[in-house]
Amino acid sequence: MANNQFKCSITVSPSQTTNYVVTAFNSANCTYSISITIAVHPLPQASISASEPFICVGLPLTLTATGTNIHKYQWWVFGPDTAAITFTPSVNTFYQLIVTSLCGCISTASFNISVVPLAGDLQIDYSFPFFCAGEPTSLRVLHYNIQSYLWSTGLTLTLITVYPTTQTTLQCCWY
Repeated sequence: MANNQFKCSITVSPSQTTNYVVTAFNSANCTYSISITIAVHPLPQASISASEPFICVGLPLTLTATGTNIHKYQWWVFGPDTAAITFTPSVNTFYQLIVTSLCGCISTASFNISVVPLAGDLQIDYSFPFFCAGEPTSLRVLHYNIQSYLWSTGLTLTLITVYPTTQTTLQCCWY
């Protein structure tokens, strides 16, 4: 190199703030030292939790990020700078969060959302086309591949018997 300049380098990966000193010697054995301090800032740490472990199509879901050393949140797809987002997923989706510390250090966290498709139309079969006040009547849910049911009465059976005294609207849903 021109003017007797040489370049020397080392690669370091400190895990904590570290001071490095380099000493140079010339041909007359004269020395010159210089130091530099490399400040190591901790990475932000984030984890994501969901309001539900899985979600049915059409229902809202909230993802919440928690962690340490977080200054800024960047949700993949949505992008708001907030610790929690609420949305309505329609298919299984992998969501990623990028977090940044005040010093500009970056890390990521991810979460996979399982979306359960609707089971289809439920039908209610009843024993008579009309009901008399106070008389029992049986109501049965007609649908296959459903794990459980919940009637508006609080019952969870496929077949229930009711004793309506006035015009009544009963609802059944699956879960």
